[in-house]
Amino acid sequence: MDVYFDTSTWNHLEDHDEREKLIHLIQQRKQRVVASVISVVEILRIRDDLRRQKICSTMRTLHGGAPLLERPFDVARSAAQAILQGQEDFLLPRTERGNDLLRHVSDGTQPPPADEIWKWLPNMEDNLARFKVQLNLLDLKPELNVLPDVLASEALLKVLCKLPPAEDLGASLSQMRAIYGKSDVWKALGAMLAYMIKPSTTHAPNYRKRKKLPGAPDLWQAPYLGVVEGFVTGDELMLDAISEISRVALFRYPRFTEGSDSFFDRLLSAGK
Repeated sequence: MDVYFDTSTWNHLEDHDEREKLIHLIQQRKQRVVASVISVVEILRIRDDLRRQKICSTMRTLHGGAPLLERPFDVARSAAQAILQGQEDFLLPRTERGNDLLRHVSDGTQPPPADEIWKWLPNMEDNLARFKVQLNLLDLKPELNVLPDVLASEALLKVLCKLPPAEDLGASLSQMRAIYGKSDVWKALGAMLAYMIKPSTTHAPNYRKRKKLPGAPDLWQAPYLGVVEGFVTGDELMLDAISEISRVALFRYPRFTEGSDSFFDRLLSAGK
């Protein structure tokens, strides 16, 4: 079973009193914990050298030398290309940038240089803001307050056609309908966009419970639901978002979403 840990979960594991036991239990259950270029970039940005090195060590132990999950659009492009070629299964992409990040995790002593990789997370915020403007212009009817209704709309498919991976492949509306129907990655991507624009939240405040709502680096991880069995986060608001996205995405098989405290407690209870 592949389980995705977001950045908050890697941090919570590092701070857990029974960290070593949890690592052993995860390995014992033969669960593969998956890291992504997003979570790795955030970990490599930690300024505390000792903490960064320790989390990188844990990543090496649990994720191993397998490729990182690449940027969501890279994964989505590979998934769409496979569907257009008549295949539902696809190989996860592997880029030189992802390989470089993995090498930094393997070393752990030095963060990457302050180049385009360092600026990548702010760019994700800009990209999300740009897509949100497009989404808010959709002519959604007032009753489209329920995510499944938004997901069933042709308007959303038209927006998906404008995303970079679809434009790169020249996907038409009918092709996007086929891609969306057969690809769990695109179902997750569509559900993420629908979550952002459903009328009840389009003009919602940016803060709830005095905490900032999930931003771009958080929400862009939702498409990873399409390639893993479970998604674990230590952020309460992120858990709310990712759980709703997972619930309405109509995947070919169910995923689980869970808070890191609950996930770790469950492991420890089963290990007694």
